[in-house]
Amino acid sequence: MFRSSDRGLSWEPAGTGLQGKYVKTILLVNGVLFAGTYCYGIFRSYDMGDTWEPASAGIPARYVYWLESDGSHIFAATYLNGLYRSSDMGDTWTACNNGISENTIMALHNFGGKTFASTLGSTVYSTSDGGDSWQNVGASLSGVKGFTDADGVLYAGSFGAGVYKSLDTGQTWTQINSGLSETDLWAIGSCDSALFCGVSSGAVYSRKLSGSSWSSAYSTGFRACVGSLTESGSNLIAATHGSGLYTTSNNGTTWVRCTTIGTVEIRSLLSGNGFVLAGTDMLGMFRSTDNGLSFSTANTGLGSAWIQCLVQCGSKVFAGTGESGLYVSVNAGSSWTAVSGVPATGIVALASNGAFVLASTTDSTLLISQDAGVSWSQTTSLVPSDKVSCLSICYNNIIAGTQNNGLFLSSDQGVSWSPVSAGISCNPEIRCLFSYNNHVFAGTAEGELVYSLDSGNTWIVHPDLLDDAPMLSLYTGGGELYAGANAGGVWSIPLSQLVTEVFHHTELAVIVYPNPADRFIEAEFPGNNVIGYSIIDMNGAVYAEGVFSGGYAIISTEELSSGLYSITFTSGNKYCSRQIEVVH
Repeated sequence: MFRSSDRGLSWEPAGTGLQGKYVKTILLVNGVLFAGTYCYGIFRSYDMGDTWEPASAGIPARYVYWLESDGSHIFAATYLNGLYRSSDMGDTWTACNNGISENTIMALHNFGGKTFASTLGSTVYSTSDGGDSWQNVGASLSGVKGFTDADGVLYAGSFGAGVYKSLDTGQTWTQINSGLSETDLWAIGSCDSALFCGVSSGAVYSRKLSGSSWSSAYSTGFRACVGSLTESGSNLIAATHGSGLYTTSNNGTTWVRCTTIGTVEIRSLLSGNGFVLAGTDMLGMFRSTDNGLSFSTANTGLGSAWIQCLVQCGSKVFAGTGESGLYVSVNAGSSWTAVSGVPATGIVALASNGAFVLASTTDSTLLISQDAGVSWSQTTSLVPSDKVSCLSICYNNIIAGTQNNGLFLSSDQGVSWSPVSAGISCNPEIRCLFSYNNHVFAGTAEGELVYSLDSGNTWIVHPDLLDDAPMLSLYTGGGELYAGANAGGVWSIPLSQLVTEVFHHTELAVIVYPNPADRFIEAEFPGNNVIGYSIIDMNGAVYAEGVFSGGYAIISTEELSSGLYSITFTSGNKYCSRQIEVVH
């Protein structure tokens, strides 16, 4: 939470009680501030945000979407749990859904002696008795995202149908879209004898209350907050916070928005062999089998609708939730099972090298599994103030990015940690990490790219910034390093400008068996291409190299010590990597 005392020209944190919490809605009632959050309920402040206290007694909902007051009551709209009402300034809450047949409330507004509520199913209800009973207003208003009123007229902004107005306190409605070239609205308000609405492209339109047409009030090009990036087939996929999911098959020249995910808040992405998973913060998991062009829900067994992070370890996929711990799937995300041994709390980051899995919780507890998620143990945590924001594994090195003190490295599976931010100014907040061969890339909250050519031991600062926009995600593909920025879209730089060896992420269909291996492994590849291979231990040392052709090779492992190795196959500028275990 932030606040401004100069009409938005400058901002400061509003106390520390809401730090790190997702605040969705704010309401001021009789000098008391209320904040509705995801996963943490409702908070209340008597000193304009200096201090906050919980005020959720009676509300079981995880997601508080909207707060409103009619002067006598406070109403809380929730996702999946309907409406709640408080008559004692938030001390206690009770459900008040009499007459409402849906359980997800999108917006609330008090006007003309009535309180209006819109639902996810495009129905609008009203109450004139303080929420004791609700009536369907009888008009089908598509996806109302918000209401406003001015000069005795009620307005509704919808996603898909533009703006409606009512001259009779919601009994009848008419559309007023003249001059409005976009009808997917996210916000509507009124000020200084004018209406304003914000649309999905990021543009803002205005309309004088006495006028008859909308005009552009702000049309600077909109660039989404790209929080996750991945690749599937020939498609680069970008997941955004607030603008949905997009794919491009021409390196970003044009993007296509996916319309089969029912929310615009995409928190995580993972691509595997024949599937793509997208985790949201309201509707759980979605799964694609056509390289991210279309998705369907994949929530069987999940106990959370907030999927914060994803990682794959062998044939298993792990999903970290915003508030309910960790889940695992053994069928590429078709169904899920809760993971025992992991606290039922928020998981902020996951990483795997195919041999072990690492998870970080909201309190920066670091957990490691060396048996693909069957059992877990706590590693030596960093200093509590070093709040972990992201993780990556490069060979045997674990790299942790923190919110307060830059980068840390462990080469003994989390037993001990060393700071490795030398040369990076001011130990910046690290927002994202990505490993590529023995290279690691990190993005900061200042929009700075830093990278390591030696598995995270030393770092280089790239001189260019992403317009000072926080860097939220990184990915390599097609010889490019892609970066997703906060309100900055997707950026790219040729990998050849950063590293000496560049391989495309196009997956070579190399099959390796047996695994574990004793004296040899067999490798199969369709076609007659010449394939180069390198066997690398978990410290990054190359133990063996060679080539084969004709689609088949026997590779000796007799001279290798028992342990875990990575075997990398390359053909032209394509490559793949497989984890193998040698047991003598």
